[in-house]
Amino acid sequence: MLEIVTDYPLRTDPESVLYNKCEAVVDFSEISSILDEMHHHINRKGAYGIAANQVGISLRMFSVKWADHFYDYINPEIVHYSHDTEVMDEGCLSYPGLYVKIKRPVYVHLEWVDINQKRQHEGYAGLWSRVIQHEMDHLDGRKFFDNANKYHRDLAFREYKRNMKIKALT
Repeated sequence: MLEIVTDYPLRTDPESVLYNKCEAVVDFSEISSILDEMHHHINRKGAYGIAANQVGISLRMFSVKWADHFYDYINPEIVHYSHDTEVMDEGCLSYPGLYVKIKRPVYVHLEWVDINQKRQHEGYAGLWSRVIQHEMDHLDGRKFFDNANKYHRDLAFREYKRNMKIKALT
């Protein structure tokens, strides 16, 4: 049974809710309030997106903020990835201060259900595609840096640890 809490704090490593595959949404009765809280965290942190498990709810849904509008994706599935890829720095609300170069496809085609339980589909490119792939990693219980090659991952963690030591000294 899925437990819905009344408070939705942002979850960070090493909380286990981040590392388990999320369950499909079947009951939409609480979805609106969960999305409101997710939107709050996006605004408060200046993020592009957030997955439900980042607020402690193990459901397959995420939200993206684009041009001051929220786009909510429930039970999403990427049905196509482009062959073309691009490497960019990524960060994550659940790993504050960690930025890693990640190679991802530049285009995805996504299918999902909206808040009104209607099937939707659309293609996304560029940064929006990257944000979707990042949030889908969360829903599948994967850490975003699992997609980095060893060199970039090791480099990012060395820098992160150095910054944490400097921060602890100040």
